[in-house]
Amino acid sequence: MDSDGYVLVAGTFLILVSVASVGAVGYIFATARRRVREMKTRDYNWYKQQYPAAFKDGRPTCYSCGGKSVVVKNLMQRTFMREHLCVDCGTTLFYSSEASR
Repeated sequence: MDSDGYVLVAGTFLILVSVASVGAVGYIFATARRRVREMKTRDYNWYKQQYPAAFKDGRPTCYSCGGKSVVVKNLMQRTFMREHLCVDCGTTLFYSSEASR
């Protein structure tokens, strides 16, 4: 193979890597947006409507194991959301915005 052949192969390889990289970045952004949208819909009101029996004395409990201890975890990752988890089984109950304190 002459030097023009190597240049053609290298150029084609670089183009394919560039296209794949752009596609991967697009997929990552789309997945992150979908995750944030899901978190915003699965809020306290959603949980109360979805699992009305999971409220004892007006406080949310775990729909999965019935645990009464709920911990709040900041998710970071530029989502500005908090995750409300059952301490006993680790089930995610609902999400809330960091700004809603």
